[in-house]
Amino acid sequence: GRILLSVWEGETPYTRALSTVVERHAGAQAAATLRTSRICPNPDALQLLVSQAGFPDMPVRARTLHRRLPPIAHFVLRHLAATPVADAVAALSEQARAQLADEARKALAQYQDGDAVVFPETAHVVSAVR
Repeated sequence: GRILLSVWEGETPYTRALSTVVERHAGAQAAATLRTSRICPNPDALQLLVSQAGFPDMPVRARTLHRRLPPIAHFVLRHLAATPVADAVAALSEQARAQLADEARKALAQYQDGDAVVFPETAHVVSAVR
C-alpha cells in the first residue's frame, strides 16, 4: 500500500486574523467553527497514526510554503461565503461585513506585499510505500 498525507500544522496568520474578526462580528460559535478546520494532530501523533496503519518508522517532514492571497479586503468575504459560517456572515449588515473585511485587512497589514498578502503556512507531510 501507499500513503501520502499532508496535514496543516495549525493556525496561520490569516486563519487567526479571520477567526478573530469573525468572532467580533458574527459571534463565538462562528469563530469556533472556523477554528475547527485547523485542529490537527501534531507530528508525533501523526507519526503514531501512520505507524498504526502499518507504515512504521516513516518520518514526518515539515514543509513551509508562502501562501499568497489577493487583496484581503475583497478576498475575505468571498472566502467566508464558501465556509460553514457563510450564513452567519451573510446575516450581518452590509456595513458590518465591510467592517469585518477591513479589520481583517488591518490585522494582516504586516504580511502585505504589494496588493497581495503573503504569509507562511506549514504542513506536516508523510509519504510511504509498504
